[in-house]
Amino acid sequence: MKDLFNTSKYKVVTFDVFDTLVIRNAVKPVDVFDIVGGRLFRYVRIVAEIASRRLSREEDITLDEIYRFLPDKLKEKELAAELAVCKVNPEVYPLYKELKAQGKKIYAISDMYLPREVIEQILKNCGYELDGVYVSSDIKLSKTTGNLFKYFLREHNLKPDEVLHIGDNEVADIECAEQVGINTYHIEKHYDKLTYLKRNKDLVLRGFVNHKLNSLEKRSEQIGYEVLGPVLVSFCQWIHSQNKKFGFDKLFFLSRDMHIVYDVYKMIYGGEGVEYLHISRNSLHSAKADSTGLCAYLKKTGCIGNVAVIDTGWRCAAQPIIEHYARIVEPSSDIGGLYMGAKTGFNYIPRSAKSASCFYRTRLELIKAQTYSSFIECMLGKNEDKVIGYDAEGVPVFKTIPKRTNNITQVQSSALRFVSDWISETDNRRIKSKDAISAYIRMQNYPLGSDIALLGDEEYDDELTTGVVSYNTGVLDNPLKWLGNIRFSAWKGAYFKRSFKFYIPFYYGYLLMNSLRMSFVDITTFKGKDINFLLDYYK
Repeated sequence: MKDLFNTSKYKVVTFDVFDTLVIRNAVKPVDVFDIVGGRLFRYVRIVAEIASRRLSREEDITLDEIYRFLPDKLKEKELAAELAVCKVNPEVYPLYKELKAQGKKIYAISDMYLPREVIEQILKNCGYELDGVYVSSDIKLSKTTGNLFKYFLREHNLKPDEVLHIGDNEVADIECAEQVGINTYHIEKHYDKLTYLKRNKDLVLRGFVNHKLNSLEKRSEQIGYEVLGPVLVSFCQWIHSQNKKFGFDKLFFLSRDMHIVYDVYKMIYGGEGVEYLHISRNSLHSAKADSTGLCAYLKKTGCIGNVAVIDTGWRCAAQPIIEHYARIVEPSSDIGGLYMGAKTGFNYIPRSAKSASCFYRTRLELIKAQTYSSFIECMLGKNEDKVIGYDAEGVPVFKTIPKRTNNITQVQSSALRFVSDWISETDNRRIKSKDAISAYIRMQNYPLGSDIALLGDEEYDDELTTGVVSYNTGVLDNPLKWLGNIRFSAWKGAYFKRSFKFYIPFYYGYLLMNSLRMSFVDITTFKGKDINFLLDYYK
């Protein structure tokens, strides 16, 4: 674009509006109709526009003409939706500012059924101050015929070579303008780059992510923005709502897996009343022999009384164990638990009533969660050592473990970028939990081969250090070893695809049978057991 800035032959610069000066938080323009009235209205609205164009003798139609066939109240909803989803195009706005600084006269020319007043308001909302706006529905002339360009030239007594038009449409903005003799500059359109959010029902989320993906070059960054970012925002929004519901005095985010969630929560809601807690399976087990250090640590951090622990979850056995030791310090302690997800065993372990799960709640989701838990822990894990115990003063003692690679840290950094963009550009609009987790579940089940190559060899530390995809033998080479490795693979969809190079029907059979088996194990292991059993079991 720099070649445009140093030219002085243009008296006037004109811009297209949609997909040039502004972009919608929608993958396709018709997605706005879904926001207005759902999928059925989308098709009715498209048909109404087609019918209006066939009946019209003008070069373009108005929104009023389209709504001859539709309820007027929906027209107001459509106008409100357009105003809500239209955002400044960050790639074009600097060009506008540079041309403005040069003292150029700047106008907008758009083929659009929306009223001119609405388009002017959209442009104003996006920070544009233009010398005029020309809209086909207002003038009844179109760019595609060239007549709207000719009308503009006559209005300002300009020669075609004195005007530069900038737009994204290769026909209307480039070919048709050049046929009139106007100079042009083509802006690249924002294409659909979604991988795992394609079927998501939150159209605003889809559009928002899609526009941003165009500026992310590394695949690890795209995964972070599309898959992990929405999960973090939705989870923190849910934590905040649960905190209001239960009235906790303080929130404690458990170490390593919740470090990035801790950072995100502070970004959105501030740091008051939140703490980072160095606790692990090993550190809780070490307290069984001598609880002095752990009790001192809980007292020092304030993890006693009416507080909650935040963790990825699954069986969530750490919560009642923490409460057991917190009651040694403060007998009235009631330690709640807020979790990303839970497995079947969650319901059979005695715990505070102030406990809940964000993404996996129904019985079917609890069964599904049996096989989905480990991969997200790998994506969340912080590059820090693991706490294995405490000294007598309550100071944590750490053990060095394998660190995440740059690929994972780039995923996390990009997820944080999503959080920052989302809260600043949508005013922290709510993301429903089912919409937030859908991209992760799709990546779990239908991963791209390139994504498996990127992340499949990552290691993470759970009960033992293992690979995300523990694939080291073919199914025909050693069937028993191949089956055994499934258990240690955090990313089971990737394991199957790496084995067979394509998806096979019994993958879902395996997931179902394994989930049911693990659910049965949870029920028989934890049902009817008390805290003493957990203290012995949780090793």
